Amino acid sequence: MLEKLFDLLREKNWIVLLISMVSSFFINTQLDNSIYEKLPFQDKNYNVIAVYIVITLIVFLFLCSILAIINKIKSAIKNSQDNEYYNNLKQMENEQTIEKFRDYHDSLTDKEYSILMYLLKNNNQKPYIEYGTHVSYDDLYNNFLNDTNKFSKSKYHGNDKEIWIDTPHGKEKYYRTGNGTQYLLKDEYYQLLKYLIEKKGSIGHFKRNIIDLEQD
Repeated sequence: MLEKLFDLLREKNWIVLLISMVSSFFINTQLDNSIYEKLPFQDKNYNVIAVYIVITLIVFLFLCSILAIINKIKSAIKNSQDNEYYNNLKQMENEQTIEKFRDYHDSLTDKEYSILMYLLKNNNQKPYIEYGTHVSYDDLYNNFLNDTNKFSKSKYHGNDKEIWIDTPHGKEKYYRTGNGTQYLLKDEYYQLLKYLIEKKGSIGHFKRNIIDLEQD
C-alpha cells in the first residue's frame, strides 16, 4: 500500500504540491505573529502570503527529496534482486555447458581421452606427437585432432623407430617414421579442462582407461 502511494506521489507532482500547500497552511496557523512583523512588507497579509509561499516551497522540496531517496532505495533493491537472478541464471547456464563438455569427453575413445590427459599431465608444455605410422586405422583420430577449436598443430621431424603396436591380430612390429604432426591444446580449451578437473575432479563422468601413447 505504501509503495503504491510513493509511486503515485512520485508520478503526480501536483499531489505533492497540494500536500505542501495544506501543510504550509497548518504550519502558518501555528506561527507566532511576531514572525510576520519582522518581514519587510508593511501589510501583514503580504507577509503571511510570503511566509506561506516559502513554507510551501520548503515542504515541497523536502517531500520531493524524500521521494527521490525512496526511489533510489527501491531501484537499488530491484537491481540487487535482478543481479541475483541473472547470476543464478548464468550459473545454471554454466553448469549446463559444463555437463555438455563432460558428456562430450565421455564419448571420446580411449586414445582420444588419453591424449587430453597426456597434455593435461604435462601442463600443455610437451606436445602430443602423432607419428606417420603405416597403420591406416590411426587415421580414425584425425577428426578429433584436427579440431582447430581445441588443438594447435605443426609438423614434427624426428628419427625413425622400431615399435610394437596392438592390432586386431595381436602385437605387430612396425618401423615408425620420425616425421609426424605435433599437437598442443588451445589455451581456452586447456583452461576449460583444468577448470573441469578443479571443479568436478574429472573432465568426464566416468573412470577411463588411459593407454600408452608411445610418446618419447
